[in-house]
Amino acid sequence: TRDTLLRLHRSVGLFIAVFLAIAGASGILISFKSEIVSAFSPRTGLHASAPAHQLPAELLHRAVERSFPDERLDYIHLKPSERLYLHIPFAPNAARPEGPTGAYVRVTDGRVFGPTFTDYEERLTTIERLMHWVVELHYRLLLPGEIGVWLMGFIALLWFVDCFTALAVTFPNGKALRKSFAIRTRQGSYKLTFDLH
Repeated sequence: TRDTLLRLHRSVGLFIAVFLAIAGASGILISFKSEIVSAFSPRTGLHASAPAHQLPAELLHRAVERSFPDERLDYIHLKPSERLYLHIPFAPNAARPEGPTGAYVRVTDGRVFGPTFTDYEERLTTIERLMHWVVELHYRLLLPGEIGVWLMGFIALLWFVDCFTALAVTFPNGKALRKSFAIRTRQGSYKLTFDLH
């Protein structure tokens, strides 16, 4: 019934709200990661701007995979790099916790530099360490192993299903179509917030 779906929608919405807020806020920061790091921790080498011509992202990742066949890439950069040297992280390896954490690849010719190790993380400046923490928060919620990745995936699936629940609850019938999409601006903050939602 509609009441059951409404209660389900509210409960799921309250549960996933915290996760969505974390993912949204951290995602905004990650979108401007290069700019933030460059602004607060400029390094002439690693953070030099990339020239207009650079190899496709797929070729850069393949170059790293050829150089480190025993490592699995953590994630793939799809958009062109804004820096001359692109850092490609490796997925955590529980069997080798002291193993390499990633490698740099020059975007103009695909030359690989590295690998980077844990001691590289210790030499990071405060802002670089903070942005690394933000990335881990966004993808894994700072949880060990793949637990955070699976949890965020479950939240995304729950949100997807909840969208259809919300549609079933709120979609109006033909007679009330116009009224249902109206925004009541003069009937109190509760009704205004409800209509905007």
